[in-house]
This record gives sequence, structure tokens and C-alpha cells, in this order.
Amino acid sequence: MADTPPLAYLFAFIAAAELERYAGEPFGRFFGFRKQPSLFGVDKILEPFSKLDFSGILAPFFPSPQDKYDEPLKASWESIRQLFDDFIYALSTHGTREIGFFDGLADVLKYDVVIFVIPVLLVALLLRHPASHLLRSIPRWLGILLQVIVLYIALWRWRSLNDYRELVLVYIGVNIMLAVSLNLINGYMGEFSVGHAGFMAVGAYVASVLTMWLFTDNKVFGDAVLPSEWGLPAGFIIALIAGGVAAALAGLLVAFPSFRTRGDYLAIVTLAVNFIVTGVINNIEAVGGPRGLNGVPLWTNFTWVFVVVVMSVWSVYALVSSTFGKGIIAIREDEIAAGLMGINTRRVKLVAFLVSSFIAGVSGGLLVHMLAYVNPGMFDIRKSTEALVMVYLGGMGSISGSVIAAVLYTLLIEAFRPLEVLKWVVIPLILIFLMFFRPQGLFGFREISLNLGGLDKRKKHAPQPEVSDDAAAD
Repeated sequence: MADTPPLAYLFAFIAAAELERYAGEPFGRFFGFRKQPSLFGVDKILEPFSKLDFSGILAPFFPSPQDKYDEPLKASWESIRQLFDDFIYALSTHGTREIGFFDGLADVLKYDVVIFVIPVLLVALLLRHPASHLLRSIPRWLGILLQVIVLYIALWRWRSLNDYRELVLVYIGVNIMLAVSLNLINGYMGEFSVGHAGFMAVGAYVASVLTMWLFTDNKVFGDAVLPSEWGLPAGFIIALIAGGVAAALAGLLVAFPSFRTRGDYLAIVTLAVNFIVTGVINNIEAVGGPRGLNGVPLWTNFTWVFVVVVMSVWSVYALVSSTFGKGIIAIREDEIAAGLMGINTRRVKLVAFLVSSFIAGVSGGLLVHMLAYVNPGMFDIRKSTEALVMVYLGGMGSISGSVIAAVLYTLLIEAFRPLEVLKWVVIPLILIFLMFFRPQGLFGFREISLNLGGLDKRKKHAPQPEVSDDAAAD
């Protein structure tokens, strides 16, 4: 199955999505779900722990002035005991309405195996050779385009079951753009940028201001300047491009200092840019200040995100694979040596920062047109940290690693949603363990090898022609 082209798996996933559409609900009830699982069941696994209360543990750190010296410690100890009892209670099932963690995990695994794993493997095995033959009979670029189209159809059929899936797919797409764009700087060029959310904020605000001012009637900007019918698709495209260009111009605030600074010093510069951007927006009342803007048009959907994500990933791949892009990698290895070899390091850095900032700005524009509001708090240091987490989780200098890491990270966020604030403790702990046992990330400086062209196994394993002794001597 290793040589099975992705096209076979994509058709198999469409078949599994259709099976879930018509048989998912009865199978879900059979396996004990009150509702059909929305996200492969990952959002149901940790529901038993949603009632855990950690607030009492912090009593010794925030004592009341009237408390005796030992009362906060006693309260904290009682909270720990109660928390342990609740944790043990959540592991086992207590009636049909209180499913325990282990039983819930077993139900999710059974549902996924029956609805997705088995059908996907069977259909992919059946379509393995036909798909490979089809891909070999057409040009490679056409085969890749065909698989992208089939991927869109597969995700479209899967997400159409409910709106929550579309929301998650949009988040995944935005995170992919954010991770891939930051990986261009931190992974391929070897710099250390920690304020990437600032560029996202610039793109988000420019795009939202343009769409609200030009195409919608609202209390902030008044009546629309242009007819609302012009908003989609032309107006939205122009707004996203304008947001990306504005973010790219903001990227110059980092690009020029990068000519003289590297490493920790550049990290401080990028962090300062993040704070400068959010601070300036906070003090501009025309765009709502710290309150932000409400009433941003709900124009982002799965189709928009899919198209922009594909274009962004392809653009970064084409850039780093080009002759010019080799200069980006050369700067990572040794900037001084790259300059001595004739590479214009300043020009290469400038282009890399402009492209990275542009993609981040477009991702911000897509995000706010899905949420219908924007405020500076969405793009603080925590958002920049999320981007760093996805880059280092997937691996430096790996586009496929950034894509997979963005998907995994978004699913982790949704899986830990029942834990509420506690998820921001559990997820960093998982990443800390990952850094201990695999510091290079999942795909550090490597890309996933996919059989996109339907390669012929007979050619792959064909015996090499023997070389005569005379030829070897020559």
C-alpha cells in the first residue's frame, strides 16, 4: 500500500464520507453516541473530564486576608483530593448518560474503524492499479491538478454534513497558511521570528476595513460606497490582496533590521513589531480600538480557504525549489559564505520576508471574514506562539510537516475543548515531551514522499544494467 497513489485514497475517502452520510447516524447510535460524531469523534473523547475543577488548588497562592495561615493549604489539599476522585470517576461509565473515558474512547475507535478505516483501505486497495494507470497516462501536472480537485471534492462531501466541520476546516486552512509562511523564515532561511501574528493583524484589519467601508452598510463607516453585489468575488479578492500587500509592507519593519541582526536579536525585533502593530491598532478609535470591529461580512467559506491555501503552499514550494530559493537555504547554512558565493543576501531576505508576511496577511483576512469580527487581542503573542508551535511540531524546513502539524494542532485544540482553560496546560506539556524525544519535529528538513505520478513499480525495481570491468576501469 506504500506505493498507492493519493488519488486512490481520495476516492476511498469520498466513499467513506458517503457511507457516513447515509449510515453514520444509525452506526453512531449503535456504538452509544447520542449524536453522530462530528470530527471523527475526537471532540467526544475528553468530555468525561469537562467537570474537573482546578481552581481550588491555587488557594495558597491567593489567600484571603481573613484566612489563617494554614487554611489555604487545607483548602488546596481538599481540592486535590476532590480532583483526584473526580478524575477516577470520569474514567469509568456511570449509566447511559455518563460515559466514561475508556468506554468513550472505545466507542470512538469502533466508529472510526467501521465508517472510515476499513472502507478507505478496501476501496483504496481496489482502486490502486486503476488510479496508478490513469496517472501514468496523463501529464504529471494534470495528474497533480486532478488529485487537488478530488481532494476538494472529498473534503466538500465530508464537511457538508454540518457547519462545525466547515468551521474546523477553515481554521485548519488558516493555520496551514500561518505555519507554512513562518516556516519560510524560521525553517528555510534559519532566522528566528516570533511576532508573525502582527502581520496577520495588519492583513485582517486592512481587508475588513475595505469590505465594510466599500460594500456593507454599518454603524462604523456608514453607507456602502459601492454596490454590495460587487463584493463577491471581485471585492473580496481585492480586499485580501490589499491586506496581504499591507502586511508585506509591514514585513519591511523586520526585513531591514534582519540585514544586520540574527538569532535572538532578530527575535526581539519581530516581537517588538508584534507589540507595535497591536498597540497602534488599540489606539485607533476609527477601527474600534481595543473593542475591534463588528459586522465584518461573512464571506469566508471552505471554497475560498481551500483555493487560497493551495495557492499559498504551491507558492512557497515553488519559491524554495527555485534557483532563487536555494539562496534562502544557503543563508540558513552560512550567510557569510552565501554572500561570498555571489548571493545577494539582502535581496533574498527581503523577498522571503515579503512573501511570508503577505501570506500571513491574507490568512488574517480570511479568518476575520469567517468570524464576522476582529479585535487586536486576536493577534497578540499567543497567536504568534501558536504559529511557532506548529512550525516546530511539523519540523523546520518542511512544508508537508507544517501542513500536517497545522492539521494535528487544530484537531488537538478541538479535542481538548471540553477541558476549557486547562487545554492550554495540557497541549504545551505534550509539545514539551515531543521536544524531549523528537527535537527536530515530525519531519525536520524532510518532505513526505507521495506517489503523485502513479509510478510503475516495475520500473522502480527494475534491475540495473551491469557495468563491465573495462567500463568501470575507464
